[in-house]
Amino acid sequence: MKYKILKHYFKIPEFLIILVTAFIVLITYKNLNLIFKNDSKDGFLNATAISNKFNCRLKAKNKSCIKNVLKDLDSDRSVLFLGNSQTGSINNFHNKDLDFVSLLNENSFSKKNKLIIRSFWMPNASLKEFSKIHDSLIKCSANPAILIIPTFLDDTRENSIRKSVQNFENSFCNNEKLNNQKTDLIEGNLVKLNREIRIRFEFLNKLQNLNTRFRTDLYKIRNFILMIKPNSIRKIKRSSYFSNIRAYEKILVSRNKQNLKTIVYIPPLLYSNKINKIPYNTKEYKSFKKKIKEICLKNNCLFFNLESVVEDELWGNKLSTNIIKSENEIDFMHFTGKGHLRLSEEFSLIIKNHFETNSLKP
Repeated sequence: MKYKILKHYFKIPEFLIILVTAFIVLITYKNLNLIFKNDSKDGFLNATAISNKFNCRLKAKNKSCIKNVLKDLDSDRSVLFLGNSQTGSINNFHNKDLDFVSLLNENSFSKKNKLIIRSFWMPNASLKEFSKIHDSLIKCSANPAILIIPTFLDDTRENSIRKSVQNFENSFCNNEKLNNQKTDLIEGNLVKLNREIRIRFEFLNKLQNLNTRFRTDLYKIRNFILMIKPNSIRKIKRSSYFSNIRAYEKILVSRNKQNLKTIVYIPPLLYSNKINKIPYNTKEYKSFKKKIKEICLKNNCLFFNLESVVEDELWGNKLSTNIIKSENEIDFMHFTGKGHLRLSEEFSLIIKNHFETNSLKP
C-alpha cells in the first residue's frame, strides 16, 4: 500500500524521461567520440566550406550575404553560378586559397567589362532545387543576365527540396515590404529567444555539434555495412532522376522564353579520362551527358563538358567515410585551391570568348 502511494506521488512525466534518456545517449556518444578521436566535419570531410560576398552559401544564418547577392543581380552585367559543395569548398585548404568564383571576380576581363559574378551554393544541391531557386529569383526580380548551371549526375539522386529553398523568396525578397517587416519581427524575436536559451543552457550548443557528427557517423556505419567505397558504382534512381531532368528543362525553357543567356556544364570529375575508375555506371553517365546537352541546345543555351578540366593531381583526399577505417580516401567531388584556379581560368576563357562573339553579351 505504501509503495502504491509513493508511486502515485513520484510519477515522472514521460517528456522528462525522454529528455533525460536522449541527453544520456548523446553524452555517451560524445565520450565514445573522444575515445576513438572521431573528427567528423559538416559533410565536407577534408574540404573547407567557403562563403563570402562573391560565393554565397544558401544558409539561414547567411542572410546578409544572400540579400547582397540578390541586390547585385539587379545589374544587366550580372552572372550567377548555381552550385553544390564543389563550387563552395576547397579540398586540403591552404592559406590564401580562393574559390573559382572569387578568382573570376579578380580577373582583368571581368573588371574591365564590369561583370558582377556571384554564386549561390548548397551541399548536394539537386536540379530540382536549382529550379526552385530560379523561380524564386524571378519573383524576387533578381533574374541574372547570365545563369551558369552545373549538372551533377550524383545529385539527381536527391528528390526532395529543402525548406530553406522552399522558403527562399519569403525569406529574402524585398518585393513586399509589409511581409518583410513581419518576417524580420518574427525572426528577430526568434533569434533573441534562441540566444537567451543558449546562454542559459550551454549544453544545447554542444548538442547541435554532436547531432552533425552523429548524422555523419550514421552515414559511415551505412557505408561499412553495405561495403560502400568512394569508387563504388552509384546507379541512378529512376524516379528522382527523371524528376530532376524535368526541373532542369523547366529552367532552360523559362530562360529561353525570356531571351536570357544560360550556360550549362558537366562539372569536373576525378579520373574522368580513365575507364572504369569513375563512381558511375558508364552507360548511364554517357546517357546523362547526352540528355543534358540535347536539352541545353534545344533551348539555345551554351553547353560545355568540363569533366576533365581539373587534372587528377589537383584533387584532394578526404577523411574516411567508413566508421572502422581511418585512412584517407579519394574525393570525387572536391578539388584543391589549384584546382579552383584551373577551373577559373577555363571559365574566364569561356566568358571572354563568348562576350567577344556577342553570344553572351546582354
